[in-house]
Amino acid sequence: MCFFCSQPSHLATLIGSQTTEVLELSTQDDDLPNWEFVGSLSQPIQLYQILPNLLVDQNIDKVAEIVDTFTDIPELLVLNIVEMYFAAPHEKFGAKKKSNEEKNETRRRELLLRAFAIPITDTLMVQHLRQVEFVLARKMMATLFELIELSTGDGNESHFEQLLIWIGMVLNAHYCNFILSKEDETRDQLVTALTIVNQLEASLHLIGTTLPLIKMITHKQLIRPAVSQKVYNIEILDL
Repeated sequence: MCFFCSQPSHLATLIGSQTTEVLELSTQDDDLPNWEFVGSLSQPIQLYQILPNLLVDQNIDKVAEIVDTFTDIPELLVLNIVEMYFAAPHEKFGAKKKSNEEKNETRRRELLLRAFAIPITDTLMVQHLRQVEFVLARKMMATLFELIELSTGDGNESHFEQLLIWIGMVLNAHYCNFILSKEDETRDQLVTALTIVNQLEASLHLIGTTLPLIKMITHKQLIRPAVSQKVYNIEILDL
Protein backbone atom coordinates (compact mmCIF):
# COMPACT_ATOMS: atom_id res chain seq x y z
CA MET A 1 0.00 0.00 0.00
CA CYS A 2 1.44 3.40 -1.04
CA PHE A 3 2.04 6.28 1.39
CA PHE A 4 -0.31 8.77 -0.35
CA CYS A 5 -3.22 6.29 -0.33
CA SER A 6 -3.16 6.24 3.48
CA GLN A 7 -3.41 10.07 3.79
CA PRO A 8 -6.76 11.93 4.18
CA SER A 9 -8.34 12.94 0.89
CA HIS A 10 -9.69 16.31 2.13
CA LEU A 11 -8.10 19.18 4.09
CA ALA A 12 -10.97 19.18 6.60
CA THR A 13 -10.37 15.51 7.32
CA LEU A 14 -6.68 16.19 7.89
CA ILE A 15 -7.37 19.06 10.30
CA GLY A 16 -10.05 17.08 12.11
CA SER A 17 -7.82 14.07 12.63
CA GLN A 18 -4.97 16.17 13.97
CA THR A 19 -7.33 18.05 16.30
CA THR A 20 -8.68 14.77 17.64
CA GLU A 21 -5.16 13.56 18.38
CA VAL A 22 -4.35 16.79 20.22
CA LEU A 23 -7.53 16.53 22.30
CA GLU A 24 -6.77 12.91 23.18
CA LEU A 25 -3.27 13.83 24.30
CA SER A 26 -4.54 16.77 26.34
CA THR A 27 -7.15 14.67 28.14
CA GLN A 28 -4.54 12.08 29.04
CA ASP A 29 -2.17 14.66 30.52
CA ASP A 30 -3.07 15.18 34.19
CA ASP A 31 -0.28 17.72 34.75
CA LEU A 32 -1.98 20.55 32.79
CA PRO A 33 -2.65 23.63 34.96
CA ASN A 34 -6.19 24.72 35.76
CA TRP A 35 -7.03 28.01 34.01
CA GLU A 36 -8.51 30.69 36.21
CA PHE A 37 -9.87 34.11 35.28
CA VAL A 38 -7.50 36.83 36.49
CA GLY A 39 -8.49 40.48 36.73
CA SER A 40 -11.76 42.41 36.87
CA LEU A 41 -14.44 42.82 34.24
CA SER A 42 -14.09 45.62 31.73
CA GLN A 43 -16.22 48.71 32.16
CA PRO A 44 -18.59 47.95 29.23
CA ILE A 45 -19.34 44.47 30.60
CA GLN A 46 -19.98 45.87 34.08
CA LEU A 47 -22.27 48.54 32.64
CA TYR A 48 -24.29 46.04 30.63
CA GLN A 49 -24.84 44.16 33.89
CA ILE A 50 -25.71 47.20 36.00
CA LEU A 51 -27.39 49.82 33.84
CA PRO A 52 -30.44 48.03 32.32
CA ASN A 53 -32.18 47.61 35.68
CA LEU A 54 -31.34 51.18 36.72
CA LEU A 55 -32.74 52.51 33.43
CA VAL A 56 -35.96 50.53 33.81
CA ASP A 57 -36.38 51.83 37.37
CA GLN A 58 -35.46 55.36 36.20
CA ASN A 59 -32.98 55.65 39.05
CA ILE A 60 -31.71 59.11 38.16
CA ASP A 61 -29.18 59.45 40.98
CA LYS A 62 -27.50 56.09 40.38
CA VAL A 63 -27.33 56.65 36.61
CA ALA A 64 -25.86 60.12 37.13
CA GLU A 65 -23.25 58.61 39.45
CA ILE A 66 -22.32 56.06 36.79
CA VAL A 67 -21.99 58.78 34.15
CA ASP A 68 -19.56 60.67 36.41
CA THR A 69 -17.62 57.56 37.45
CA PHE A 70 -17.19 55.38 34.36
CA THR A 71 -15.00 56.53 31.47
CA ASP A 72 -15.78 53.85 28.86
CA ILE A 73 -19.54 53.79 28.31
CA PRO A 74 -20.68 52.06 25.09
CA GLU A 75 -22.58 54.18 22.57
CA LEU A 76 -25.79 52.17 22.91
CA LEU A 77 -25.87 52.67 26.68
CA VAL A 78 -25.16 56.39 26.27
CA LEU A 79 -28.19 56.64 24.02
CA ASN A 80 -30.26 54.61 26.50
CA ILE A 81 -29.27 57.05 29.25
CA VAL A 82 -30.31 60.02 27.11
CA GLU A 83 -33.63 58.34 26.27
CA MET A 84 -34.30 57.64 29.95
CA TYR A 85 -33.61 61.28 30.87
CA PHE A 86 -36.18 62.37 28.30
CA ALA A 87 -38.78 59.77 29.28
CA ALA A 88 -38.58 60.18 33.06
CA PRO A 89 -41.19 62.51 34.64
CA HIS A 90 -39.93 65.66 36.30
CA GLU A 91 -40.63 64.22 39.77
CA LYS A 92 -37.74 61.80 39.26
CA PHE A 93 -35.28 64.70 39.12
CA GLY A 94 -36.03 66.13 42.54
CA ALA A 95 -38.93 67.13 44.73
CA LYS A 96 -42.42 65.92 43.79
CA LYS A 97 -44.06 69.27 44.51
CA LYS A 98 -45.43 71.05 41.46
CA SER A 99 -43.78 74.27 42.58
CA ASN A 100 -40.38 72.65 42.07
CA GLU A 101 -41.11 71.56 38.49
CA GLU A 102 -38.90 74.26 36.98
CA LYS A 103 -36.03 73.30 39.30
CA ASN A 104 -36.41 69.65 38.35
CA GLU A 105 -36.39 70.50 34.64
CA THR A 106 -33.19 72.47 35.19
CA ARG A 107 -31.59 69.37 36.70
CA ARG A 108 -32.85 67.32 33.75
CA ARG A 109 -31.03 69.67 31.35
CA GLU A 110 -27.87 69.53 33.46
CA LEU A 111 -27.87 65.73 33.43
CA LEU A 112 -28.54 65.69 29.68
CA LEU A 113 -25.59 68.03 29.17
CA ARG A 114 -23.37 65.65 31.10
CA ALA A 115 -24.69 62.69 29.11
CA PHE A 116 -24.09 64.46 25.80
CA ALA A 117 -20.53 65.18 26.94
CA ILE A 118 -19.66 61.47 27.24
CA PRO A 119 -16.93 60.56 24.72
CA ILE A 120 -18.37 58.53 21.85
CA THR A 121 -17.61 57.37 18.32
CA ASP A 122 -19.97 59.29 16.05
CA THR A 123 -20.17 56.59 13.34
CA LEU A 124 -21.39 54.05 15.90
CA MET A 125 -23.81 56.46 17.53
CA VAL A 126 -25.40 57.38 14.18
CA GLN A 127 -26.28 53.72 13.64
CA HIS A 128 -28.08 53.60 17.00
CA LEU A 129 -29.78 56.98 16.45
CA ARG A 130 -31.38 55.63 13.26
CA GLN A 131 -33.39 53.24 15.47
CA VAL A 132 -34.78 56.11 17.54
CA GLU A 133 -38.27 57.42 16.78
CA PHE A 134 -38.38 60.72 14.93
CA VAL A 135 -40.44 62.29 17.72
CA LEU A 136 -37.62 61.71 20.19
CA ALA A 137 -35.08 62.92 17.62
CA ARG A 138 -36.91 66.26 17.39
CA LYS A 139 -37.00 66.53 21.19
CA MET A 140 -33.28 65.91 21.25
CA MET A 141 -32.71 68.64 18.67
CA ALA A 142 -34.78 71.15 20.63
CA THR A 143 -32.89 70.35 23.84
CA LEU A 144 -29.53 70.49 22.06
CA PHE A 145 -30.35 74.00 20.83
CA GLU A 146 -31.23 75.08 24.39
CA LEU A 147 -28.03 73.58 25.77
CA ILE A 148 -25.95 75.31 23.10
CA GLU A 149 -27.38 78.67 24.13
CA LEU A 150 -26.55 77.89 27.75
CA SER A 151 -23.07 76.54 26.99
CA THR A 152 -22.03 79.64 25.03
CA GLY A 153 -22.18 81.61 28.26
CA ASP A 154 -20.37 79.20 30.57
CA GLY A 155 -17.15 79.23 28.52
CA ASN A 156 -16.94 75.43 28.30
CA GLU A 157 -15.72 74.76 24.77
CA SER A 158 -15.79 70.96 25.12
CA HIS A 159 -19.52 70.98 25.87
CA PHE A 160 -20.16 73.29 22.93
CA GLU A 161 -18.23 71.09 20.49
CA GLN A 162 -19.88 67.91 21.76
CA LEU A 163 -23.36 69.42 21.38
CA LEU A 164 -22.56 70.37 17.78
CA ILE A 165 -21.45 66.80 17.14
CA TRP A 166 -24.76 65.50 18.50
CA ILE A 167 -26.73 67.90 16.29
CA GLY A 168 -24.82 66.62 13.28
CA MET A 169 -25.42 62.99 14.27
CA VAL A 170 -29.17 63.48 14.74
CA LEU A 171 -29.45 65.25 11.38
CA ASN A 172 -27.42 62.51 9.74
CA ALA A 173 -29.44 59.69 11.30
CA HIS A 174 -32.84 61.23 10.43
CA TYR A 175 -31.90 63.04 7.23
CA CYS A 176 -34.89 61.77 5.22
CA ASN A 177 -37.33 62.36 8.06
CA PHE A 178 -36.29 66.00 8.35
CA ILE A 179 -36.66 66.45 4.59
CA LEU A 180 -40.07 64.78 4.32
CA SER A 181 -41.55 66.27 7.49
CA LYS A 182 -44.12 69.00 6.84
CA GLU A 183 -44.47 70.17 10.44
CA ASP A 184 -43.54 73.72 11.29
CA GLU A 185 -41.53 72.61 14.33
CA THR A 186 -39.20 70.54 12.14
CA ARG A 187 -38.75 73.43 9.72
CA ASP A 188 -37.97 75.79 12.59
CA GLN A 189 -35.35 73.37 13.92
CA LEU A 190 -33.62 73.26 10.53
CA VAL A 191 -33.64 77.05 10.39
CA THR A 192 -32.13 77.19 13.89
CA ALA A 193 -29.43 74.70 12.91
CA LEU A 194 -28.61 76.74 9.81
CA THR A 195 -28.42 79.91 11.91
CA ILE A 196 -25.96 78.27 14.32
CA VAL A 197 -23.79 77.11 11.43
CA ASN A 198 -23.82 80.61 9.88
CA GLN A 199 -22.82 82.14 13.21
CA LEU A 200 -19.97 79.67 13.55
CA GLU A 201 -18.82 80.40 10.01
CA ALA A 202 -18.83 84.14 10.73
CA SER A 203 -16.94 83.53 13.96
CA LEU A 204 -14.32 81.44 12.17
CA HIS A 205 -13.86 84.19 9.57
CA LEU A 206 -13.47 86.76 12.34
CA ILE A 207 -10.93 84.58 14.11
CA GLY A 208 -9.03 84.06 10.86
CA THR A 209 -8.66 87.81 10.33
CA THR A 210 -8.04 88.79 13.95
CA LEU A 211 -5.72 86.01 15.12
CA PRO A 212 -2.76 87.01 12.87
CA LEU A 213 -2.94 90.61 14.16
CA ILE A 214 -3.01 89.42 17.76
CA LYS A 215 0.05 87.24 17.15
CA MET A 216 1.94 90.11 15.51
CA ILE A 217 1.11 92.47 18.35
CA THR A 218 2.15 89.82 20.90
CA HIS A 219 5.52 89.38 19.16
CA LYS A 220 5.81 93.15 18.60
CA GLN A 221 6.09 92.81 14.85
CA LEU A 222 5.43 95.66 12.44
CA ILE A 223 2.86 95.36 9.70
CA ARG A 224 4.61 95.65 6.38
CA PRO A 225 2.33 97.27 3.83
CA ALA A 226 1.97 95.47 0.55
CA VAL A 227 3.25 97.09 -2.63
CA SER A 228 -0.25 97.27 -4.05
CA GLN A 229 -1.30 99.44 -1.10
CA LYS A 230 1.27 102.20 -1.79
CA VAL A 231 -0.05 105.45 -3.23
CA TYR A 232 1.48 106.80 -6.45
CA ASN A 233 1.09 110.31 -7.88
CA ILE A 234 1.44 110.41 -11.67
CA GLU A 235 1.75 113.85 -13.35
CA ILE A 236 1.41 114.43 -17.08
CA LEU A 237 3.89 116.97 -18.50
CA ASP A 238 3.36 118.72 -21.86
CA LEU A 239 6.63 119.03 -23.73
